[in-house]
Amino acid sequence: MRKLTDAEKKEERAIPDDTTWTWEDYYRISAEISENLGEVKGTDYGALDADLRIWLRQNGETLYNQEGGVGYTPETVTAWFEHLLNVRDTGGGASPAQFTEAAAGTFETENFPTNQTAMGWYWSNQLGALRSATGDDIRMLRVPSSTGNAADNGMYYKASMYWSISSQSNNQEEAAAFVSYLANDPEAAKKMLVDRGVPANPEMAEAVQPELDESDQSVVAFLEDIAPNVADSPMPSPVGAGTVQETIVRYVSELMFDNVTPE
Repeated sequence: MRKLTDAEKKEERAIPDDTTWTWEDYYRISAEISENLGEVKGTDYGALDADLRIWLRQNGETLYNQEGGVGYTPETVTAWFEHLLNVRDTGGGASPAQFTEAAAGTFETENFPTNQTAMGWYWSNQLGALRSATGDDIRMLRVPSSTGNAADNGMYYKASMYWSISSQSNNQEEAAAFVSYLANDPEAAKKMLVDRGVPANPEMAEAVQPELDESDQSVVAFLEDIAPNVADSPMPSPVGAGTVQETIVRYVSELMFDNVTPE
């Protein structure tokens, strides 16, 4: 038996078909990875408010409604917490201790960047940093869905920030000119590249393309690839939502250690 080349080894490690995979596929693949790699767990937990948003959107609900109130039912959120327990108990997920340590640490010390898990949940513009941290050719995948239909996975384009001008400003015209510069000037686009995400202005996205490294080119290609199945972006979070992510992580931590039930 001859030794496999590096290219053949990579081909053997088949990447899931992310246009058709389901949550059951995700649990199974993660469990298989954990079983085969021992200390390396199959996946980290997608347990932030963005991950909850996607779960809710897959079920026809939202984190916040148009009026800025609650946009989901208790049953759907309960199912999300049950999903996280599935990842822990049957899906080869990271241990509760690994989850809480990662939640309290920095990006560089999280489970996925330190090669303690084979899958993780990150924003697309973090691909370059993830490849540098892991020393590996990280690939981006669509989120699994219950149906196996990519159009049902609830993914959306998220603004990294919202530029706005105060109605109380004494320099509204100058402020508008600066916002226009940030959004519509190739010089500004080439300074920011895709650090804050791919420019929403298609002309600026085209302008930065030649300046991008291979990782960022992959990000642009991925976002273009998923465009047919991306749902409408959510409204900006309402006033007072700044602590929601911290609250979710706290409850997930309690759940991981069986101090609370999904209900």
